[in-house]
Amino acid sequence: MSECEVCGKTVSNPRRIDLDGVILDVCEECMKLGKEIPREKLRAVMSRRIVKEEEFEQEPRELIPDFSKRIRDARDKRKLKQEEAAQKMGISPSLLRRIEGGFKPDEKTLSKISRFYGISLYK
Repeated sequence: MSECEVCGKTVSNPRRIDLDGVILDVCEECMKLGKEIPREKLRAVMSRRIVKEEEFEQEPRELIPDFSKRIRDARDKRKLKQEEAAQKMGISPSLLRRIEGGFKPDEKTLSKISRFYGISLYK
C-alpha cells in the first residue's frame, strides 16, 4: 500500500501522472489533475528524472534568504489560495503554509515549488 502524493489517501495501485512537470503517484480521483504517464513511457521518464536529480545533487546551491516571501509573492501573483496551489503542486496545504512562514523543506519539495511557479529559489 502507498499514499497518494496529492490527497494523502492510501491506495493499493497508484497511478503515475505528470502535473506541471512534477511526476506524482496518485489515486484514481487525483488523476484528473495531471496527465497520466503510460506504463511503457514510464521507464524513459523515470530515467530522465534520475539523471536530473543526480545533476541537481552535484551542484552546491544556496537557498536565498527570502525564499518564503518569494514563494508567497508568486502564489499571490497567480491569485491562488494556499490550498489550491498546494494541491496543484502535489504537496499538503499545511506544508505550504509552513514553507511560506519560513520553514525550509527538502530539496525535492523546493524543486516542485520552483518549477510550478517558474521562479529561482537559489543564489
